[in-house]
Amino acid sequence: MTALGIIGWPLERTLSPKLHEYLFKITNIHGRYEKLPIEKVNALALKDLMRRHIGLNVTIPHKQSVYEELKDISHFSKAVEATKAVNTIVQFDNEISLHNTDYKGFLAEMSRLNYKLINKTILILGDGGSSKSIQYALQELNTKEVHIVSRTPKNQQIDYGDLESVSDKINMIINTTPLGMPPYENNSPIEADIKFSNLEIVLDIGYNTKESKFMKQYEDIDLVNGLGMLIAQGIESFNLWTKSKLSFLDLYEEIREILEEEMHD
Repeated sequence: MTALGIIGWPLERTLSPKLHEYLFKITNIHGRYEKLPIEKVNALALKDLMRRHIGLNVTIPHKQSVYEELKDISHFSKAVEATKAVNTIVQFDNEISLHNTDYKGFLAEMSRLNYKLINKTILILGDGGSSKSIQYALQELNTKEVHIVSRTPKNQQIDYGDLESVSDKINMIINTTPLGMPPYENNSPIEADIKFSNLEIVLDIGYNTKESKFMKQYEDIDLVNGLGMLIAQGIESFNLWTKSKLSFLDLYEEIREILEEEMHD
């Protein structure tokens, strides 16, 4: 049996098991995909999990800490080296490799949406593992400017209190913070009185966010939740674990319907 799982904290509402259950079905692979809630990670616990699973997904808040715990005993991709963030662990022949399929998920979703980021100015809320993955992806898309907002800004990042200094230039907002995702639907990372006069699209990487306070602030703008990114990165991970060649664009609609039904049950 192909044993897979996802580690994170908390994991009550993750859709990843449902997604991979379907991928097992269409590939005729006998496998299981488990939720593995872990509040804190360390190398010993991760190695123990890898004795029982050939692959793991990593979600909030462990993407960067998994890299730190495993970097000295693993191979890792160029994306992981650049972002210091891991969302996929693979084990073959007792060798562990670390991957970042989040950035590919973002690129795939932008392609599906046919939203061209060339010469656009992007605002990314948050600077965790998912944010760094998107920043890495944006390097391929010829954007004009990328502004990172953080509660603890460093280098060229800006504070939430300084958003009005760039608000008139922003064409796309990407929310990578937990605010807007369950159980924080009634919290928004941005004050409602900050206006973005050239805003075209808002992406919240949470996938159950349409009714969140954050998304409601931009109801007259194109709104996209993170379901497409979830499906795309999940397919990329599944292909790594099983050596399959599944296509995101071919499978998106049917998987979206399955996951949306799960969300509303």
